[in-house]
Amino acid sequence: MTRIICIDASTEACSAALLNGDEVTERFQIAPRQHARLLLPMVDELLQQSDLKLNQLDAIACHTGPGAFTGIRIAVSVAQGLAYGANLPTISVSSLANLAQQAVLVNAEAEYWCAIDARMQEVYFAVYKANQQKLVEIKGDECVIAPEQIDFNELIDSSASQQRILTGSGWEAYQDTLNFEDNDFSQQLINQLPRAKFGLPIAEDCFTNQKIQAPELLQPCYLRNNVAVKKVVNR
Repeated sequence: MTRIICIDASTEACSAALLNGDEVTERFQIAPRQHARLLLPMVDELLQQSDLKLNQLDAIACHTGPGAFTGIRIAVSVAQGLAYGANLPTISVSSLANLAQQAVLVNAEAEYWCAIDARMQEVYFAVYKANQQKLVEIKGDECVIAPEQIDFNELIDSSASQQRILTGSGWEAYQDTLNFEDNDFSQQLINQLPRAKFGLPIAEDCFTNQKIQAPELLQPCYLRNNVAVKKVVNR
């Protein structure tokens, strides 16, 4: 039985979720600038509800970004503190992968075009697809990019029959500057935000395959530091 807590504060939403064997419980709230106040009580509530103690978990998972810098730092600090206190490993989960994992529930055969508003007229962007286990895998790389620079024609494989889904806050924030109406997007989940319960399948897979790390190695993924990355290349 795998037991993992996952936390997220990468956008205006704040959430924590607990995997306890086959059972998933979650606390979720849209609460800008309140992440530091909410995260630990959410974790405590989940543990109490399941009658568990922190040291009975197998790992602490955290959405390390990309997203809001302050929220990511808060989440990483909380995850490190919990992991240190209970002598547990940590697991890093991408916020963009989380959006894609949500979209798997809509269509497991699609491509997931994920965008989070990065402010400064840019988005955090990546394309994902699901494997046979319905876990998302990235195509190309995550990047920070001006939305109008996303080359839809280059990224769309004309020989592929699968559908494409837009998901994430970045599409809504810059919809006036984007031109994706003429492309074959089967659904637009433009109001989706990362939430912890959708990070749990990714975290469980990482734990099963020993993709874990010591708490001190858990680090934020800001992407904006990678100023040389300006284009997504389809693989």
